[in-house]
Amino acid sequence: EKGTGKSETVRQFAARTGRGYCRINFHKYTTSEDYIGAMGLVNGDTVFTEGDFLQAFTTPATLILLDEITNADPAALATLNGFLEPNSAVSYGGAVRRRAPNVLVFAADNTLTNGDESGRYAGTRQMNSALADRFARVVAFKHLPLADEINAVTRHTGCTEALAEHVLKAVHACRAKVTSGDIIDAPSIRQVMAFIRSVAVLGVDEAWAASIGHRQPSESATAIEAIKATYISDSFIHANI
Repeated sequence: EKGTGKSETVRQFAARTGRGYCRINFHKYTTSEDYIGAMGLVNGDTVFTEGDFLQAFTTPATLILLDEITNADPAALATLNGFLEPNSAVSYGGAVRRRAPNVLVFAADNTLTNGDESGRYAGTRQMNSALADRFARVVAFKHLPLADEINAVTRHTGCTEALAEHVLKAVHACRAKVTSGDIIDAPSIRQVMAFIRSVAVLGVDEAWAASIGHRQPSESATAIEAIKATYISDSFIHANI
């Protein structure tokens, strides 16, 4: 799911273990030359210029995050197959490239490699099974417990714990409605933070609409507004801003 801390987990792991960190974002038009490297002219000479992935891959103790990897065309990812083999030695760009010691490669997406089955992550594609097989583990990230989400929201926004809990309880109700099929997509932690940051300036109704309500498809609007009416108290929010 979005907002469960996939990318942040890798970044924090790199920071806490003193490792280098390289994040590569993928999109529909990504090519292997974009992240591996390509031949080009430098001062009139034709040379191979290493891409971000290859530079990180050959630098000891680096963590590489291939973020939103299923946004890319599977054909553009096929080059990774050789690099992600154990003890790989790949001839590329006129030299043999080997994984440096203690380099770890992570990939993050919203589909567990299987493509979008929910209609919520438009543009993602099913990962080629040969590439998926290169990853030792596929870990399904879940939302944090309420207490941890409250802690994260208060740290990022500076709001009170009471205010964070008040808004997050509404979000938890939205998640339950996703499970039952009444809502297509629950608000994310990012949207919660955006709401809390803007509510003092815009007012509760306008902040909710701008941060949460307007992002929902029409078929979810009624359920979202019902949850707002049930869980969000204008007086409580104003008293805790």
